Amino acid sequence: MADGGGAAAAATTADEPYVWQVPEGWGDAGREVVKAKFEGQEIHNDYLPPTDEEVGIIQKVTEGVADVPAAKTELDNVTLLRFVRGFTLNQWAKLEREEAITKTIEVLRTALAFYQSVNASTILEREISRSYEFHKYWVNGVVGTDTFGRQIYLVHPPSSRLIKQFTGSEDLLLNHVVDMQRLKKVKRAEEARRGLMLYKHVLILDGGITSLTMKRLMFMKNALEFEGHSIDSDFYPEMLFRAWIINAPLALRALWKMAAPFLNPITRAKFVVVGDVPLEKMAEDGLTLDNLPEYVVACTHASHVRLVQPWCCLC
Repeated sequence: MADGGGAAAAATTADEPYVWQVPEGWGDAGREVVKAKFEGQEIHNDYLPPTDEEVGIIQKVTEGVADVPAAKTELDNVTLLRFVRGFTLNQWAKLEREEAITKTIEVLRTALAFYQSVNASTILEREISRSYEFHKYWVNGVVGTDTFGRQIYLVHPPSSRLIKQFTGSEDLLLNHVVDMQRLKKVKRAEEARRGLMLYKHVLILDGGITSLTMKRLMFMKNALEFEGHSIDSDFYPEMLFRAWIINAPLALRALWKMAAPFLNPITRAKFVVVGDVPLEKMAEDGLTLDNLPEYVVACTHASHVRLVQPWCCLC
């Protein structure tokens, strides 16, 4: 299984164009090797290396960013695969293939400019301003893995203190990028351990501890944008498997019912907005009490479960 490390496998100097080499284990033959390891089990495409066709698309996409210096330092193999699967073969699947590839190249070039602006490839090696306050006032981070090996990423709505202190600050954006880069790193380690591709995670947004108000939702939306682009959707695409928004207030559930029909069906299917914690449905999705951490606490009523302050390995 490719480790998802630096994608510029061929040695290049600063003046030479970016060159990508196909990682060992990718392609149709590599997929069969992985399937053989899990004989008798149904393996979803997300877990498998790219097909020969996907490798060919990645090759064309990389040729489209070969002149971007940031490609040599900011790209990795799994990121390339996510852009192709998320944009070329998903969001723009109904377009002519060449048009979809062209659009993917455009969004990747924009993403590379963003990575370069924040030096994403080295951000985990740097001290980011107000990191302690960021995680103190906005609970978020990996709390375990589901039964399929996907990382479980818990988020509480940002506190009023964080909104007051971080609104309009670049520190907010940089600390979020740190979390995204750490999440990628954790996924790579899990992939190496399990021998599968695990670039998608499960998000749990709990509105039961800090109230999930419209003000907080709008802050989260605006905080995770950069020059009109969604940081998560445009710069870290195809990372989300499912988003469970639990203990959501009635107003939010009503708003979701009105808005959901207008969303992309693929996007809509990733979100579950509920007013409680539906453990049976979550268990079908791989989120059982066995793999949820100890912060899941049963209340006096067996029908109600709430999440309390989690242990967070990203803080």
